[in-house]
Amino acid sequence: MARNKNVTTITLLANAGLIVEHAGTRILIDGLFARQGHPFSTLPTDMYDEMMRGEGLFAQADYLVFSHGHPDHYDPEAVAQYLQRNRVRGLFLPPDAGGCNAPAKEAARAQGAYVWESGLELGQAHACELQSGLRLELLALPHMEMGSFSAYGQVDCSCILLEFDGRNLLFGGDCDALPPARFAPFTQTEIEAAFINPYFYHTARGRAALCNYIRPRHTFICHLPFAGEEDTLQLHALLRHDLRRAEGPAAVPLDGLCQQAVLA
Repeated sequence: MARNKNVTTITLLANAGLIVEHAGTRILIDGLFARQGHPFSTLPTDMYDEMMRGEGLFAQADYLVFSHGHPDHYDPEAVAQYLQRNRVRGLFLPPDAGGCNAPAKEAARAQGAYVWESGLELGQAHACELQSGLRLELLALPHMEMGSFSAYGQVDCSCILLEFDGRNLLFGGDCDALPPARFAPFTQTEIEAAFINPYFYHTARGRAALCNYIRPRHTFICHLPFAGEEDTLQLHALLRHDLRRAEGPAAVPLDGLCQQAVLA
């Protein structure tokens, strides 16, 4: 675990699933997702089992945070099972769909964990200080609308901002910049790194949000299939084209199991 107070390590699991570590605190973002029901990468079985046991890379997760309820980001059954075996300090859930969040909420509250479930309207934000030197903010934005995902615009999605001892990291999940000014609340925040999906980087509105409002020092692209895996949505080709076009900020793809970004 990264315990140097000046170092933050972000480790890719799969899709938009990330482990963020800073000064001994570990946060799992969109990391407990379904293994079926979507066309995206999944963890190898042995690593998934290790995660559910809370071992190795997944030991001592302090907070679980989810951007929205799609199965490639959130599996309520897996979260409930995880909480039966592992203690956390906080659980941040997407909106409840037919009571699916109830077992996870019950398990977390039985531990004495802080539990929050999104009921935000578009443009609303929820912010809280998780502990000394650690602040979390969730901003409700529309889900990305593009191609086969054009029907998802009404899905509740949260953009996640984490602040560790003054270092700000933004996790876009599947949020859309429609319009780019939806990211205006971050204009006065110095964002060291943004983690976004390839569709966000591809669209002119996404690049406008990055350049005019988010303005990160570093940009990372996640939610890509692992290198060498079948890429049914042609996301790697799309990203290669966009990086060659160089109309957005320089960006680094995260497409390898346990690939890390280290900020010092």
